[in-house]
Amino acid sequence: MAIGDTTLRVERINGYMTELMEILVEAPKLRVVFIPGNPGIIPFYKSYLEALSQSFGENANITGIGYVGHTCKDLEKGKLFSLEEQVEHKIQFVQKVVADEKIPLVLVGHSIGAHMALCVFKRFPDKVQHVVALYPFLATNEGSCFQSFLKWSLRQNFLCEALAYFASFVGRVPKTISRGLLKNVFGRNWSQFSVDVACQYLLQYSLVRNIMYLGMTEFKKLQRHPDWEFLIERQSNISILFGVDDHWGPLTLFEEMTGQAPHLDVEIEHEGHDHAFCCTEDGSYWVAAYCAKTIRKMLPKLEPVLLPVNST
Repeated sequence: MAIGDTTLRVERINGYMTELMEILVEAPKLRVVFIPGNPGIIPFYKSYLEALSQSFGENANITGIGYVGHTCKDLEKGKLFSLEEQVEHKIQFVQKVVADEKIPLVLVGHSIGAHMALCVFKRFPDKVQHVVALYPFLATNEGSCFQSFLKWSLRQNFLCEALAYFASFVGRVPKTISRGLLKNVFGRNWSQFSVDVACQYLLQYSLVRNIMYLGMTEFKKLQRHPDWEFLIERQSNISILFGVDDHWGPLTLFEEMTGQAPHLDVEIEHEGHDHAFCCTEDGSYWVAAYCAKTIRKMLPKLEPVLLPVNST
């Protein structure tokens, strides 16, 4: 493996086989650990992680950690994992990182991954320099009819079973048919690479069941309001990016945050990217540029050594 290459490997973390996507450099000045949103499939973020590496002038070690039970193959024999178990899994990984490395550590989380990143930050408040939350799912949105319907649906075991069996059935039909179906379901603006990842991962019974079980436990765990006490206490170490039309992180929450924690670094993305930004090339590049800019701003001592590759 050449230094700077993107690799996808499987490692045992907290007793479970886990997919890690890494971009490692020879003399890193920063370590970034990225936690994806549900469905927790790290290859979806390949373009984003590569763009982030380039935005740092290839001076950062970057690792994206997938969810346990959300792997390309059913490595955990159908076991279902809750939000609390996924959080503990990420804590165990970061604990190993902070023990092995002495460079600054930044956590980046997308959607429910932002919640996980903040939970990890709570466990290691003196080891994590900053957290960046992208399109975060930190609290339930009582004004979203879709979330209300989803919350009900995920409690119906027969519906979850039926959908998982249907996904497994689609996975057995010719690839041209399954690829076309997923392209129509998830949006024609997705990159071909993202559609291929969806075909490889999302047509497995066990993975679909894990996605839905995790979603059910997300709604059980999250409250109508985020942990204001922690956000206020650590507001100088947290940056949050909201979308204009994102029911997972609505602008009502943005308004609450600017009132409750006025020194919190919050921003609204007005470029029109989807919550699933990683599934388009434009979204991946824009969000990577935002993350790099934000991390350089919040860690000014590192700014001179974290410039883009083409910077002069």
